[in-house]
Amino acid sequence: MSHMSKCDIIPKDAKAILCAVSGGADSVYLLHRATAEAKINDVTVHVAHYNHNLRGKESDRDESFVKNLCRDLGVNLICESGDVALYSKQNKIGTEEAARELRYDFLARVAKSVKADYILTAHTADDNAETILLN
Repeated sequence: MSHMSKCDIIPKDAKAILCAVSGGADSVYLLHRATAEAKINDVTVHVAHYNHNLRGKESDRDESFVKNLCRDLGVNLICESGDVALYSKQNKIGTEEAARELRYDFLARVAKSVKADYILTAHTADDNAETILLN
C-alpha cells in the first residue's frame, strides 16, 4: 500500500477502500473526503471502527457516533472491540503498542474480508512524530 498526495484521498486504481474511523475529527474528515471522492470515481467505501475500551463510556460514545455517521452516509461499517489493557498485560507491552497491534490486526482482517484495495487512516502531526520515534 502506498502513500498519496494531499490532493488524492483515493488511489486511482482502487475499486474498494477501507477507511479507519475512530470518531475523532481527523478520521471523520477523512471519511467525508473519501465518500465524496468515491461517488465521483465509483469506488466502494467500507468503514472499520475498533473500540479499544480504554475510556469507558467515552469509547462507547465514539462507537455510537461512528455507527450513526456511517448510517447517515450510507456506508458499510464493521466494528470490533477488544480488551487492550488485558492484551497489554499478557504481552508485557505498553498500552499504546497493544492498542496499535490490535487495531492493525483488525484492519488487516477487515480489509481482506471486504476485498479492499487500500486502507485509509488519518494521522495528525503528533501521530507522525510518534511513528518516526517508534521506528
